Amino acid sequence: MTTNDSIHIPTAPNIPGLNFRGFRGEDDYPHMLAVIENSKDEDVIERTDTLEDITNNYAHLVNCDPYRDMLIAEVQGQVIGYSRVFWEHLDEGIYIYNLFGFLVPEWRRQGIDAAMLTHNEARLRQIAATHPEDEPRFFQTWGADTEKGVHALAVRQGYEAIRYTYDLVRNLSEPFPEAHLPVGLEIRN
Repeated sequence: MTTNDSIHIPTAPNIPGLNFRGFRGEDDYPHMLAVIENSKDEDVIERTDTLEDITNNYAHLVNCDPYRDMLIAEVQGQVIGYSRVFWEHLDEGIYIYNLFGFLVPEWRRQGIDAAMLTHNEARLRQIAATHPEDEPRFFQTWGADTEKGVHALAVRQGYEAIRYTYDLVRNLSEPFPEAHLPVGLEIRN
């Protein structure tokens, strides 16, 4: 557990009251949830998160120590964003170093997000230094096409899209087309 209430980030913008700190445990969960909730409309993201979801997720992290691998951004003591890193070793022998974060809309495009990204990459480099050097390694982040700031920052930092996913929806009030089961397949109660 970290007791360090301030993390110096050399690339941080000069904003009065801006402070970066480490994770404080469950006391941070409501603030993290508020940041996610405050970002949904701007990012056009349909997500439903609860305090219970966050508590459960953070109780089961893999390859991540939130006390070392998270960064909380505050202005005048108010949490305005957070980020987290973790790593994966794929069966193909590739190391993926993941980073993601959330920043409330009113504090975007002021250099805070770029400072957080730079800090996260540095932390992931520390982690990568403990892994074998003879396998390919990549940073990875993600964002929906509606998260314009995430996309612009990633591209500016040299990231490129390699995979796309889609969320599909269907109106349940419309009739479903008749679909026949393949021969030999049946549904039983």
